[in-house]
Amino acid sequence: MNWPPVAICVHQPIDFDHRASDQDGDSLVYRLCTPLNGPDSLNAVPDPPSPPPYPELEWINPPYSLANILGGQPLTIDPATGFMTGVPNTVGNFVVGVCVDEYRGGTYLSTTRRDFQYNVADCGQPAASFFIPQTVCDTLTVRFANQSRFSTFFRWYFDWPEQLNQTSVDFSPVLTYPDTGTYQIALVAEPNTVCADTFIFSLNLTLTEGFLTASADPEEITRGESSQLTAQWENAVLYTWAPPLFLDSSTGPGTLASPLETTTYTVTATLANGCSRQTSVEVRVLPPVCGPPFVFLPTAFSPNGDGENDVLKLESNITVEVYWAVYNRWGEKVFEADSLDDYWDGYYKGDEQPTETYGYYLRARCADGQEMFRKGNITLLR
Repeated sequence: MNWPPVAICVHQPIDFDHRASDQDGDSLVYRLCTPLNGPDSLNAVPDPPSPPPYPELEWINPPYSLANILGGQPLTIDPATGFMTGVPNTVGNFVVGVCVDEYRGGTYLSTTRRDFQYNVADCGQPAASFFIPQTVCDTLTVRFANQSRFSTFFRWYFDWPEQLNQTSVDFSPVLTYPDTGTYQIALVAEPNTVCADTFIFSLNLTLTEGFLTASADPEEITRGESSQLTAQWENAVLYTWAPPLFLDSSTGPGTLASPLETTTYTVTATLANGCSRQTSVEVRVLPPVCGPPFVFLPTAFSPNGDGENDVLKLESNITVEVYWAVYNRWGEKVFEADSLDDYWDGYYKGDEQPTETYGYYLRARCADGQEMFRKGNITLLR
């Protein structure tokens, strides 16, 4: 199997034989597949490389998807021969994935994939190109982004070929259509010359119905708890939540959020025609209470050497300052500590203390400035 060319020309056909062979004579079926994503936006070239498994890339949709990887005439591959064709219409760098599924006697065996990059470049001739979403939702005003190359003069036709008087010579015009519907847009670069190039694209103007709603239940949690996020828009086929951190899943109409601090989650709901809406919901994370269970002192311990509950120790991960002391029945202080690392082993002045109930005093200051004061009893068991 040969590697496809790295550089190709915009508006020029791609014809590449991607066929492979199998030494066992198994059947091979070719298909385009979504490339895998090893690095991320913060570390484009991880060293050492990140270990598998790798997630699939997320398409910038519209206009790109697995059905239209490069724009223009969509890239396709013959499932039987592996011959790949297409005509790109946009200059840029594009990642393409090709998968080959292996079958023996009609039974699927494995998949071999290849991810590679096409660098679509201008090859010096006038090339008409523009960008608009294939579907524009809930507005009749459209902004056309001219992406033509090696061209100075242009002629736009906004309802080709029905209304040839709806035209403009602006570089990137803005037009308000009279109604929803499907329109053919034609852009001629260097019109009325032998080098003229024409690009035609279909635009669908549509209005959506209903409302996107989102809720959090409960709206307030403490750190370590979770809130159920729910979104609903009739006929939506895809829901995406952001930011994805501390979510059970970033897709779907519902997900469980467990943020460590107050977070606003934005959900994007998308219809089958590509129209989408966004709304947000906030999950407020209350600071932990400066007290039980976040500041915990057991009420009993048994320093008998069995390895279980042999010491009395204050436990917390939210305190910045602590002091606690233990007193016997006569009010004599038998232990005190000002660190979470300290503990009482049941001895005082080298003597083992008897089984009985002791009093304690506890003072703590937490990271958010809260303070707690507590008195109580502790039982020493042997």
